[in-house]
Amino acid sequence: MLHRADPNDPRPALAGNPLVASLLRENVRFADGRAIIGLWGDWNALLAEIPAFGKVLAISRNSHAVLGLISEYPEVDSMPCGPCGCAVDGSLEFDFTAWARAVAVVEARGSGWLYAVEFSDGSGEVIHKICLTEESDFEAFRCWVELNQTLAGLPPGCGNSRRSSWLENSLMLAAAGAELLQHEALRVFFQMTAAERSAFRAIVGNDGAVQAVQISPRIFRRNGQWIFAGERTSGIHVRIERLAEVFLQNVGEFLAVKACDPEGRLVCAVAPPRHADCRKWNATLRELAGNFSSSP
Repeated sequence: MLHRADPNDPRPALAGNPLVASLLRENVRFADGRAIIGLWGDWNALLAEIPAFGKVLAISRNSHAVLGLISEYPEVDSMPCGPCGCAVDGSLEFDFTAWARAVAVVEARGSGWLYAVEFSDGSGEVIHKICLTEESDFEAFRCWVELNQTLAGLPPGCGNSRRSSWLENSLMLAAAGAELLQHEALRVFFQMTAAERSAFRAIVGNDGAVQAVQISPRIFRRNGQWIFAGERTSGIHVRIERLAEVFLQNVGEFLAVKACDPEGRLVCAVAPPRHADCRKWNATLRELAGNFSSSP
């Protein structure tokens, strides 16, 4: 999502970027072709202003899956039970004990600029990311960065990250009992939904962030170890060849497909879309399980 630079400057310099130029120099670090601006670690305060950016690309990821949605960022409420947050529309849940650092990032790309906000854990892994789109309000973003800027080299926030599995998260759809499937079942499911243009709800997360997105895929691609299903505003990437298990599980009245990595952590879950016909949905997954069952 490019924000155009001066058309007479085919290779814009980071130091001359309109955002970078408006910040205190000590709060900007240049590395790997990017300008990195440190942000204060008041997570609730940072997230509260992001809806003002307009349409953004919100991404949550782990080492085996990436999920993204272009839309207006939802309002996030803090949870009274502890350092957690939840989107009012139920699409996001956060455990801020796993968050260690926030930065704004500027990158020159061709004749334009890419702008993003990255939230990382204690090991430096980006667990949640928000990218500006061509429909975003750049001035709202610039004011937000100017207000929240701090030293780029320091990781603000809580240093005592709780390393737990995101299986504890309520969006995980925890349930007992499972039927093992061949890994190809997930690929065939994505391929089938893209061909039939049928919707599903994808859930991806990590220790600090869990995101749920309803997708009506129009595109299916396989690129090396990765598969992708999505459309213009939403999509999911899964590193299918590195999965340890794919399984079918009853969750209340409906079935869900889940995948785990070699360490036993959930990679992603596929659940029915909102207002789904559960009988039809369950029948589809039962047929898939019949063709790709790995259970004895």
